[in-house]
Amino acid sequence: MSVIVVLLCLLGISLYFMFSTEKTQQKDLVNLTTNQYSHAFETLLENTSTRYSQQVSDYTYWDEMCNFVKTKDVAWSEENLATVVTSYDVDNVFVISPDNQTVVYAYPNEEIQIPDLIQEAKSLLRDLYRKRLLETYIFDKESGRIGVLYGATIHPTNDVQRLTKPQGFFFIYKYWDNKFIDEIERISGTNITVESSRKPIVQNDETITFYKELKGHSGNVLAYLKIERPAPYLKLNRDFSGNVLFIFTTSAILLILIVFVALFFLIGKPLNLLGSILKGNKALLPRLKSFGGEYVQICEIIERSITTQDELEKAKIRAEESDRMKSAFLANISHEIRTPMNAIMGFSQILPDQFDNKAQLKECTDIISQRSQDLLDIVNSMIDMSRINTGSLMVQTKSCDLDQLFDDLNNQFEKIRTRLGKEAIEFTIHSIDNRNLTVIVTDFNKLKEIFVHLLSNAFKFTDEGKIEAGCFEDSKKGIVFFVSDTGKGIAPKMQTKIYNHFTRLNNELTDIQTGTGLGLAIVKGLIELLEGTIWLESEMGKGSTFYFTVPNSQTPSILPGGMYL
Repeated sequence: MSVIVVLLCLLGISLYFMFSTEKTQQKDLVNLTTNQYSHAFETLLENTSTRYSQQVSDYTYWDEMCNFVKTKDVAWSEENLATVVTSYDVDNVFVISPDNQTVVYAYPNEEIQIPDLIQEAKSLLRDLYRKRLLETYIFDKESGRIGVLYGATIHPTNDVQRLTKPQGFFFIYKYWDNKFIDEIERISGTNITVESSRKPIVQNDETITFYKELKGHSGNVLAYLKIERPAPYLKLNRDFSGNVLFIFTTSAILLILIVFVALFFLIGKPLNLLGSILKGNKALLPRLKSFGGEYVQICEIIERSITTQDELEKAKIRAEESDRMKSAFLANISHEIRTPMNAIMGFSQILPDQFDNKAQLKECTDIISQRSQDLLDIVNSMIDMSRINTGSLMVQTKSCDLDQLFDDLNNQFEKIRTRLGKEAIEFTIHSIDNRNLTVIVTDFNKLKEIFVHLLSNAFKFTDEGKIEAGCFEDSKKGIVFFVSDTGKGIAPKMQTKIYNHFTRLNNELTDIQTGTGLGLAIVKGLIELLEGTIWLESEMGKGSTFYFTVPNSQTPSILPGGMYL
């Protein structure tokens, strides 16, 4: 009898231990899930906010906007500013002058109290003057309306770093109406309510609840978003733990009645292992399986649960990264395309007034031609990247005269250097000394395209010093091609990422990214298509050198009809 009492006491202690463990695990699971959902929701709001802040940034380094602040051209504002409301789904757009802080232009939604909104914007002008860009939540306690005000200082087109004195202030206001909140709820799978105060959270087995603080520009909390998201697996986890406890209790009592000695070996030990596994010690699963029977099934359930959780986490990370890259690429490519399009449209409109002035007519047509070429280059880059990814880009080799290639590149980039106003940069192309190797067999067009992308990047990120390109003979690698510059350099942590799609280097002063982010990805794809290799040497503040090799094919490609390239 004493043995039974001892075993029953041990059983009771074990039950209490597992129950406490299950409660702790359930609490930890709720906290972990809440943190994950909160982080994912924060990321979603940041991505949504970036879409509007990017538009404010794009519209405020623009010569035409600076001119509008001075002229107050109504026709121009209706064509270029009023359309922002419908094009980007915002509620208010207004411009404030920098001197007497008067409203130069306002296009409000009739439902918004525009004077109060403008007064709020005026209170932010001092900080906006200092920071150049800002955004802040605005909450009306009486109506319960919440919105976000985005502002930026206005500067000329060539002042992308916003270093000159602001020539005005540009604001857009996005009201979080039911349609906007419904879209956020749909994307995040949540239920959102706006509350003026934060109430205690009572979690249950079906729903995860957390709060998001909405702060004003001064850091004060204006309101709270109460976010509720279904979490049915919490109940499943609780039921699973309950089932384990039930199995343990039933099995223990039966075994106590049958044989006292078997209690420790057949029940206590595996359940102790199970408790450790439930705490996170996955290495004990094989030992638990060795007991056979229902423990094998329990281990399989746990393993499936662990596998499912890992897969969901990886899928979440991939989805967030894919969404971030797509959002960044779409925002950037819209800006890249808009820049040449604005020039083309602007100079096309003034062409009829320049027919009698041949010099100005030629200047206009040259600019239209150049900007059209820039636009075509952007489209070609995206097409090339798509063809590389799908494997539809073919290699056609022929005899390639390196002297001719370098002459073409020299002429092309001498013009580009002049157009960019970088005549002070020394630009040199070095040909190979061995005249027997001046002609190689490879794909001429793809080799030239590789140099064009590398040299374009060199000129983009080099403000002084020199840029060199060419090739030399290496005893092991053969002909090694290179492009070297004395620009900003590439940080070590970025050197492994620069060949990824949509990767761009940030401007350290403005954090504004330039380019499509496809140039180096295309370069790497073309070199690999030619069965070559590429490597990089770079030091911050001293410049970068890209080296690459391509095999010298011995036989040109044969086109249909028996013709050699």
